[in-house]
Amino acid sequence: MVAPDEQPLSFERLPQAKFAGCLAYLLLIPVFAVVAALIVGLLVAGLWKLTGWKNETVPPLLMLAGFLGAIPFAIKGYLQRAGTRILVFSDRLEATEGMTPTVYRFDDLLWIEGPSLAFLSRPPASPLTGSLAVTLKRKDGRRLILRNEEWPLRDVSAALLDRAVPVQARTMSERLDSGETIEFRPGVLQSVRYLIVGSIGLALGGFWLFLGLKAMQEDKSYKSLALPILVVTSSLSALVMVGRAKGSLLMDRRGIRARRRDALLPWERIRDVQVLIDAMNITADDGSILRLGMLARNYDACRELVRRRRPAKT
Repeated sequence: MVAPDEQPLSFERLPQAKFAGCLAYLLLIPVFAVVAALIVGLLVAGLWKLTGWKNETVPPLLMLAGFLGAIPFAIKGYLQRAGTRILVFSDRLEATEGMTPTVYRFDDLLWIEGPSLAFLSRPPASPLTGSLAVTLKRKDGRRLILRNEEWPLRDVSAALLDRAVPVQARTMSERLDSGETIEFRPGVLQSVRYLIVGSIGLALGGFWLFLGLKAMQEDKSYKSLALPILVVTSSLSALVMVGRAKGSLLMDRRGIRARRRDALLPWERIRDVQVLIDAMNITADDGSILRLGMLARNYDACRELVRRRRPAKT
């Protein structure tokens, strides 16, 4: 009998993502076919001219063959994309595309990047998670990006929190015991990316909102404000994320520190650990605080390691 945690949790692409993909392919298939037809036609026409053939009907026929031949390949690509699903096992995630699954073993992950899985999986779903994503990266460099507009990110995050994080924490704990130092920090461009997107969006959304307010005075309707308010709100949420991409921790078997040049905070000197919705604050017995934002890579695994290694207070 298979243990319950060995049963894979299956997640399909969202229906709207499949529809958007279908629409994109309906637009791209003719373009792809025309490009294929032109390439075939030009190559055949060049060969025809070099060989001295005079029959001008064969190149157009071969162009048509190239056009029609490109369509099945494009349709096959769409069917593979539309059929992609995620299976989360107790020790791995499998992304199935067609007949070939791509395996991401949890003990072979370099990092999980994105907002905290605990943040993404909390009920009810936050309205700020509309454009967020989670990225899994294997040690060989291969990545899997799960976007909220394509996948049920809340449910996938809950599954990863329940199954991937304990495996990551166990693997990292073994590395710590062997004398290794592990760093937890956001991606290099995380805060910069959110700052740029938020600033540009806020400027454009603010100008659009100004135009909408002028239009509202003329037609006495609030309809012109809906989209600009949405853009401004999304931009503000992106700027909020800049603060959540701050902080870093270096952890070894003896304790933690913010930077290599800082003094080590031994595990036994940790007075309190406060887990907020967007950060973890670690308070030392002298009152100093180490902070790690939720956009740090392997943030949830770091929380679990701190929970396991901090001595129980009596």
